[in-house]
Amino acid sequence: MITVTLRRSASVMLVNLAGVAVGFLLQLFLTNSLPIDVYGTYAFYVSLTGFSVVVAKFGSDLSANRYLPSIIESDNLKLFNHFNLRAVILVALMSLLISLLYALLQYIGSSSLVEISFLVFFLIIILFSVSQYFCAVIQAIGLSIYSQSILNVCRPIIFLGMVLISVNIYSDSDISSVMTMYGISSGVCIIIASVIIYKNLPQGAGSLLNVDKRVDFSTWLKTSASLSLVVFLNLIVNQFDLLYLGISGSAIDVAKYNVMLRVSTFVQFPTVAAGLVLAPKIALAWDKGERKKLEQLISTIVAPAFALCVLIALAIIFFSEEIFQLFGGEYSINNSDLVIVISARLINAIGGISGYIMTMTGNHKDAIKVLVVASLVSISFSSLLIPEFGIEGAVYVNLAASMCWVLMMSYFVVVRTGISPIFLIRKVKT
Repeated sequence: MITVTLRRSASVMLVNLAGVAVGFLLQLFLTNSLPIDVYGTYAFYVSLTGFSVVVAKFGSDLSANRYLPSIIESDNLKLFNHFNLRAVILVALMSLLISLLYALLQYIGSSSLVEISFLVFFLIIILFSVSQYFCAVIQAIGLSIYSQSILNVCRPIIFLGMVLISVNIYSDSDISSVMTMYGISSGVCIIIASVIIYKNLPQGAGSLLNVDKRVDFSTWLKTSASLSLVVFLNLIVNQFDLLYLGISGSAIDVAKYNVMLRVSTFVQFPTVAAGLVLAPKIALAWDKGERKKLEQLISTIVAPAFALCVLIALAIIFFSEEIFQLFGGEYSINNSDLVIVISARLINAIGGISGYIMTMTGNHKDAIKVLVVASLVSISFSSLLIPEFGIEGAVYVNLAASMCWVLMMSYFVVVRTGISPIFLIRKVKT
């Protein structure tokens, strides 16, 4: 099992690396094709979309990883389709609700929310949310490499292709057209994901009359609500600084800070890839009571993943001048700010698997407590530092929030499961 998981983790890491590379090329193209203020507005709306999609999904993608592995193992096709249909309906309704709220904010006249129309915003949210849910289903089936390929490689390539065609034909693109293409690329991914799911469906007929009470839809909804809150709070911890910078600062500051965050994302991709592969396996091993196997699995995978993170961090710092020159002369950064952001990413990498362990073992309530505290740190520090110090304040917000959640989450993992999420600590007394 461990050998197979290591191979899959390595494969997913390679896919994620390819995705990060494609995303990097996409950002290079956008920064060199769009005026810096337009790119900054785009970055603001991508961040706003991220928060909206988390609410629209309502944790359905995480619940898919929590419950579908057991359903798939039982070969119950009816139950599998039952959950998927209800989850998609829920996502559609939540997307409509969020878009209506956005339209209300437009009507009130908020100056920061008037760039794109209600219909464009709704299109983006529902397509992006459903595509992420379908990819979570693929991941639950055990095909993580396909789900990550769709989200991290196919979608940005499709988006890049559409933007490239648009720029060549129309010479320039406004925010509405760019964001519309952003949504359509997710729509194409839904089609690809649907084909993969259809070809890998459970074959057993099953019955809905004897639904296991552990995984009935009311339980699914309760778990989804909790997990959705976990993800939303996690997004506040990691991206509220960028969103607040867009609200209180200038589009140019957002553009520069977004590029810095994008580059630093390379640092954390090995642990993210490991977590994506481990998530359904953690849930299944925990449900079966296979704790020793789970401990061995986590400790074997996390250490090499973190070693890769350190190497990537050193490479970015060493070649920072050459890397940021690629984005254009307007995107110059302060090296000390970059070091702080990368330090935050490394801190996340050290205990980053702890979040997956908490949510996949049913301890999401404790995860929520941790993230509430970390979110308050992010919000309060953002309101204090960003208006006065701009980007310099934002990087310290990012570091403080990362330290807070990693330390607290790792502590709760040890207390609730007796498993260490940090490879430096192998043995835990329980």
